[in-house]
Formats: sequence, C-alpha cells, structure tokens
Amino acid sequence: MNKTDFARTLGITLRSVTNWENGAPLAPFSESMLDSYLTTVSGDVLERYCANLHRLNPKQSRSPIDDETPSPRDTINDLAQRSGPPVTIGATIGQLRRQLDTSLTANGVDDSSVEQWQAIADSYGRTYRTTPTLDFLTRITQDMAGLRTAIDQWCTEAQRRDLLRPAAQMAGLLATSLVNLADHRESRSWFQTARRAAQECHDATLEAWIIVRHAVSALYWDDAHGALALTGQAIALTATTPCIASAWAPAVQARAYSRLGPSRREDTRAAIDRAEIAYEDFAAGHGEQHAYGYTIAQLHFYRSNALTEIGDTATAYGAQGAALTYYEPKASLDSTLVRMDRAFCLSKDGEHEEAARFATQTPKALSPESGPHRHPTGQRIRLGTAASMSKPCPGPRTGRRATRINERWRRLRR
Repeated sequence: MNKTDFARTLGITLRSVTNWENGAPLAPFSESMLDSYLTTVSGDVLERYCANLHRLNPKQSRSPIDDETPSPRDTINDLAQRSGPPVTIGATIGQLRRQLDTSLTANGVDDSSVEQWQAIADSYGRTYRTTPTLDFLTRITQDMAGLRTAIDQWCTEAQRRDLLRPAAQMAGLLATSLVNLADHRESRSWFQTARRAAQECHDATLEAWIIVRHAVSALYWDDAHGALALTGQAIALTATTPCIASAWAPAVQARAYSRLGPSRREDTRAAIDRAEIAYEDFAAGHGEQHAYGYTIAQLHFYRSNALTEIGDTATAYGAQGAALTYYEPKASLDSTLVRMDRAFCLSKDGEHEEAARFATQTPKALSPESGPHRHPTGQRIRLGTAASMSKPCPGPRTGRRATRINERWRRLRR
C-alpha cells in the first residue's frame, strides 16, 4: 500500500500523513477520524501506522487528550512501543467479519442484505439531527464503504436498484454533514454523487429530495440564486407527484427570494402561499421529524425566516409561534433559529429591550448535542453574533443602547 492509499483509507489528506511522519500533530478532525478508522483497518495499514510510531518521539505519539478510557490510537501506541506491529482485537474482529461477508456474498447479494442496508439508511435519517457531526460523519463514511462493496457484488437489477436507494440517501446526508463542517466544495460533489445514485435507481422523488437538500445548503453559503435554480429542478421533477420534495421546495424558494432584497417581496409571499398549499396536499401521515421528512414545524420555520427577512413582522410573529409550538424539545437548533427571528422582528419594531432579552435567552436554549459542529456555517455566524448582542451595551442613554443593538442585528442578518 502506498502513502496515497494509506491516507485515503484513514480518511485524511496526503499532506497530513507527510506532516505526521515528520512529527507534526494531527488536526482534531483527523484525530477523531483516525480513532474510528484504526478499529477497522486492515493489518498492513496498522503495520505502517506502527512503523511510523517507532520513528516518532514517544511523547509525540501519545494522544494529547488524557482520558480514563484509552482511544484506539493510544492502545496501538502502547502496543507498538512494547512488541512491534500489533493487531488489536477490534481490528481482528473487523477483518474477520469482512472476510466472512466476502465469502457469504461470493455468489451475489441476497435480499436480506438489501433490506439491512435500507434499515441502516433509515437509522441515519432518524439520528442525523441528534448526533454530533464528526461522530455522524465517521459512522456513515464507514457504512458507505461497506455499502459500496455490496453494490460491487453480483446482484439482480432489482437488488442493485434497491441498494442504490440507501446509497443515495446516505450520500445526501453525508453531503449535508460536510456543509456543517464548512467543506462546501466536497459537499457539492457528494450531492452530485447522491443524485447519480438516485437517477440510476429511477427514483425521481428521491432525486428531488437530494436536490432540495442541496438547495438548503446553498442558502448556507449565501447562494440564493443557486438555491432557486435547484428548487426549480426539484419542482419540475415532481410536478405530478406529491412528495416531500414538492412540499419542501416552495418553502426553500421563499427563503431564497427573501435574501434577494425588497424587490422580491411579492415573489417571497407567493412562494410562501405555494408552500402552504403544497404541504396541505402532502401532509397526511408525514409528521415524523427525521432527515428524510418534512414537517409542519419546518414549514412554519421557513415561513418565519422568509417573512422576517422581508420585514413582515406582523405575519412573522404568527409563524414563529406556530413553529415553536410544533417543534419537538430535541429540535433545539431549529427552535433557536426561530427565536432569533423573533428577536430580530422585535428589534425592527422598536422593542429593543425585549429583543435584547430574546438574544440573551437564544444561545442558552441550545442543548448539549447542538454544539458548534451541529451548526452550518451561516447558522454558526448568526448564533455567535446573537451571543455577542446579548451582552449589555454600555452607554448612559437608552437611545445609544438601541443604536448599538440595531447595528448588531444588521450584522446578524448578513
């Protein structure tokens, strides 16, 4: 195995491997990925890893995190310094499982394996909102590697189609996770991969869902025109088929139009009307809050954000109240963003003290699992600005305080 393949197997860059071989520490993201990969990689990867350890100073080869439970990296470090290239129990078990899976699928994929992969994809849809991004990305990347192996096996046309569906779903979630880490370029590539998988399994509604997810991500890197183009594609794909994407796309359009300035206010309102009608056509039996779904709470959140952007505070207050009513307690991030819209509306209406109170409460509303890595780039910026705004504004007069609050809110909405 060459250095490039070694880096690809560990999920890190070639430069990271080179720097690491020269004694430089790994970045936190690479450390986290490495911890997970070392429990599953093959023996030759472990051999190279341990050979590198022997060339490093023992202090450099230790993890900088002192934890009571040693990480896989710490365990391998200790074994390498005592007895040469080790094979950990976890790696042995993982390698045995992969070998057994290869033997079992030598004659092709069976239906039970296909059903298992769909169940795995469904599980990621349920846990996406509550799992820290790095943990989620590590797990789904490992399962994507296994799913790719299954797709490469001999299978019937129907089985291949049924395997490509979870592949498209998981690729879409992987792309969204990369947005959360601000890796927009790689995220776009994964959205394209997800679309190709959906096209190959001839599932237009799944492809449309991926396109709308891509459109939402485009809003987070401030590409409102790109979001409009993508939602137009999704609507065209599902023109005669009510589905999640057909209900979701008009709401995303409303947010995109609202970002384009006062001249698009009527377009924003028209898109909101279409979003409400589309949801009514689709809503029955689709209320579960998971990554593959679209709920009444999300509809009102999108209404709130679009109406707040165009300055229609009177209607926005109602949308915000409805969204907060429907969101489940675990959806702390979306609820927090709705409260931020409420604070902005209060500030725009001259209720500066009440706006400051909301800004103080907003960052505190986040649950522990909604840490920094759960927020896409634009949301992290807005939350950080809200936290800054919540600090008392110095000055002897309320007028000066109000001016500073308004200035902070202008920065918040960028």
